[in-house]
Amino acid sequence: MSYPTEDSERKNCRREGALRKREVFLLLFVSILVVLPIYNVFNILLGLSSSIFQIFFFAIVVAIIKRSGISLKKFGLNTAKWKRAIGESLFASIFLMVPILLFKMRTGGPLFNWSLFNWSVPAYIIIAMFQEFLMRGVSLTAIEHVFSGRHHAIVAIVMVQS
Repeated sequence: MSYPTEDSERKNCRREGALRKREVFLLLFVSILVVLPIYNVFNILLGLSSSIFQIFFFAIVVAIIKRSGISLKKFGLNTAKWKRAIGESLFASIFLMVPILLFKMRTGGPLFNWSLFNWSVPAYIIIAMFQEFLMRGVSLTAIEHVFSGRHHAIVAIVMVQS
């Protein structure tokens, strides 16, 4: 009869940890599949505020992730290189806005119509961050870890984008 060695115990612990993480990713994946139709009912059929629903779902997802012990960094929520990321975003935005502004100036239209501005614009910027975290961070990471195989990352990207 052989006794378990330290090496085999370490491997078993690693396997158990990997299985627990896979269960969390599967729970997140299934919860997203269940919540998306409910979101559509709230948004389309009932006409209720989808923003409140998104914040509520965001809180549930963060609670699941925190309880699992998996770092939020695994889902893309971190502050590493935040200055560089903001700089790249601003550069891309300016790169896209300049041709639009030039086109508006050339056609003689107003550059910005302040009468169309309301508080939904800043609110949408905040909601967009929740959406980005939920759909790209959580969904993509969960799908990528649930499916295995050679092209699991591509499968995850296609599923999230569709």
